[in-house]
Amino acid sequence: KQWYQRRVAITAGIVVQVFLAIYMMLAAVLMLNLLIAVFSKTYETMTVENRDNLLWKWQRYDLMMEFKQRSAVPFPLSLIAYVLRLVRWLWRRCCSCGSAQFFERREAQKKNDEYKKAQMSLLERECLRNIIKKIEVDAQKERGSDPE
Repeated sequence: KQWYQRRVAITAGIVVQVFLAIYMMLAAVLMLNLLIAVFSKTYETMTVENRDNLLWKWQRYDLMMEFKQRSAVPFPLSLIAYVLRLVRWLWRRCCSCGSAQFFERREAQKKNDEYKKAQMSLLERECLRNIIKKIEVDAQKERGSDPE
């Protein structure tokens, strides 16, 4: 009887150790899988936030340019503002522009404005190219192929 009880105790100890080893291996695999899932979710979130941030900057730029071109006063008073702009333009055009310096300044300002518009257009094109390229690279990554 003692021999049988010792044999059962030894067998039970071995079975417990085998089950513990299996449990530890499964726990390690599950933890590794969970870690991979968390990193994947974090990477996804970062890329989406980056894309959202880029889109937000583009929309903010567009809104700022729209506000720059509009009048600062509300509608009924904006008519007065436009009339005042017209009067000021006519005054500059007809009365106070007798000197050649005025025309030189005006031409220099026009050239500067054209240069700024050209630079802004180049910047807009470059930003648009970068946005399109990022979207294409992201789409290719989602399909699983190399970007280049």
